[in-house]
Amino acid sequence: MKADKPTTEDINRLKAWIEANNYKVYTIIRHVARSGMMREISVVIPITDDHHNTRFVHPSYTIAGLLGWSYTDKHGNNAVIVGGCGMDMGFHLVYSLSSVLYGDGYKIKQEWI
Repeated sequence: MKADKPTTEDINRLKAWIEANNYKVYTIIRHVARSGMMREISVVIPITDDHHNTRFVHPSYTIAGLLGWSYTDKHGNNAVIVGGCGMDMGFHLVYSLSSVLYGDGYKIKQEWI
């Protein structure tokens, strides 16, 4: 399904989470199509508060809407649907996100979990 276009408030919240985690997000591959031409990738951002408690936010729906890509919550995956193959699709997802949010594809760093 197509994700809704995020509001300005959603985008500002996403930026705050990314900046609070030193411009790093984590990706999890949830599913790969048999053809290898599509992946479901979840984005996770750990947020640590002043008391050193960590919680994890899962902004995949907001990211999918921001990029104009599809989203799935099938089997509870909460993932962005990324089409294509032949490269690191997690990098592609985060590079695209960074380009839209900051105008610099390399501003946000990505790491696989």
